[in-house]
Amino acid sequence: MSPRCHFLRIASKQPKASEEWGIFQLTDHGISPELFRRLKEAGEGFFSLPQEYKEQYANDFAGGVFEGYGTKLAKNPVQKLEWIDYFFHFMWPTSRVNYDKWPKSPPNYREVRGVRGRNEKGCGGGYGGSVGGVGTGSRGFERSIGW
Repeated sequence: MSPRCHFLRIASKQPKASEEWGIFQLTDHGISPELFRRLKEAGEGFFSLPQEYKEQYANDFAGGVFEGYGTKLAKNPVQKLEWIDYFFHFMWPTSRVNYDKWPKSPPNYREVRGVRGRNEKGCGGGYGGSVGGVGTGSRGFERSIGW
C-alpha cells in the first residue's frame, strides 16, 4: 500500500474516533523520539523567553492573523480556569508557511520545526496529529489547510 493510501485509510477513521472517544493517538508515524525531544526543548525555549519577545510574534484575531503567539483562558483537566500560552503557525503545505511568523529564538526553533514538517509530509501528507475537526470527512483537514 502506498504511503498516501495508508494515510487516507487512517485519516478516514479519525472523525469516528474523535466522535466516539474524544481523542485519538497516531502511532507508527516514523518520527523519532529524538526529534520529539528536540521539539520539546525548542518549544520550552521559546515559552521561557521574556514576554516582550514573545509578543513580537503575537497573532491578531481581530485583524484576521491567526498565526503567531497568543494566550487564552481555558479550563484545565480538573475544570479550573487558567491562562495558557500557545503558538500556532503552518508547517505544511509550503504555500501556507510564513517564516515571518516563526520565531528566531531559540536558535534551534526553525531548524527543528522544519525537520518535523518534512517528517510529517513524509508520513501522511502533513497530518501529523493535527485535527481537522469532527465530521469534516476524510479530506476535511487537507482542504482546511489549502491542499
